[in-house]
Amino acid sequence: MSDRRIARRYARAAYQTATGQEQAVDVHRDFCFLRESLKESPELTRYVLDPQVLPEERQKAFEKLFKKRLSPLTLQFLYFFDRKGRLPFLPQIIEVFEKIYLDERKGLNVRISSALPLTKPEVDDICWRLSNKFQRDIIPQLNVDPGLTGGLVIQTDDYLIDLSVRGSLRRVKEQMLSK
Repeated sequence: MSDRRIARRYARAAYQTATGQEQAVDVHRDFCFLRESLKESPELTRYVLDPQVLPEERQKAFEKLFKKRLSPLTLQFLYFFDRKGRLPFLPQIIEVFEKIYLDERKGLNVRISSALPLTKPEVDDICWRLSNKFQRDIIPQLNVDPGLTGGLVIQTDDYLIDLSVRGSLRRVKEQMLSK
């Protein structure tokens, strides 16, 4: 079975279970936290993917690391994925779960990159404008990229809106070279 197919199967089951227990919002939030934790910690990623670690050992480690941070249902999903040998697919499962969650809730993941950290009112204003444009709830993922010099880059699965100084300079350069 392909990786995507495995991820879809487990993500769909997790979503249906979470929705049935009215915990889809909590599980989505927890999965986003796990995704970021795996990105930020190569040690955690190696541990989660290590086939030498027994599920019982990993369960104890998850309890210590995440019991106060994740909902009991999310922890149960992690234990289940581990027992079934599906933890190596966790990043893909989270990605598919998030897509299902956002599709069902009419949400849109938007990556907003800026040269400096944005304030809450700035983020709220950007989200309000994007919500009006796309007619969907906006779920912002903020990123600071000092290379932008100024402005913003806004990215969804289908759109790229480059309002950065770097992007403006690149467009001017392209226009000058094309003449």
